[in-house]
Amino acid sequence: ATLQTFLTNAKNYDAAHVATVIRDIDLTGVTITPATTYAGTFNGGNHSLKNWSTTSAKPLFTATAAGAVVKDFVLDASCTFTMDETDNKQAYVVATNAGTVSGVTNKASIDYTRATNKPMQHRYFGTIVGYSTGLVSDCHNEGNIKITIPLLDYTETSGNTYQHQRVG
Repeated sequence: ATLQTFLTNAKNYDAAHVATVIRDIDLTGVTITPATTYAGTFNGGNHSLKNWSTTSAKPLFTATAAGAVVKDFVLDASCTFTMDETDNKQAYVVATNAGTVSGVTNKASIDYTRATNKPMQHRYFGTIVGYSTGLVSDCHNEGNIKITIPLLDYTETSGNTYQHQRVG
């Protein structure tokens, strides 16, 4: 099955479901439609997602349930992500995590530019997880992060992981 087929069907899987990636996945030209909620185990098998480019904050998983596990893969440096202002919890693996996310590395660059002057309230941005009530462990960001907020005349570029950071 393709990654997109898995994500489309993920809401139907229970906690006993295990999906294991068996090779690197090239996402050139693929538009990801996120899994709305996932309760099983997604094992990336230490493989990479490559050439994924998006100009909206569409994660692999919008939410994970308590007990869900997402683990062991790399967002390759060939990926590029531009965050938008459509949701207050944004990331590229899991937007809202209630399960466990571990062993995930981001090498992709991420760019966020605040486009409007309206107030920002309770925004959670992350390279891997946006907001978590679950466990996030052994996850790393090696990609460049650029945040530009014109209203504050503020730009920050960093290679640090910005999980659970509230902006605004």
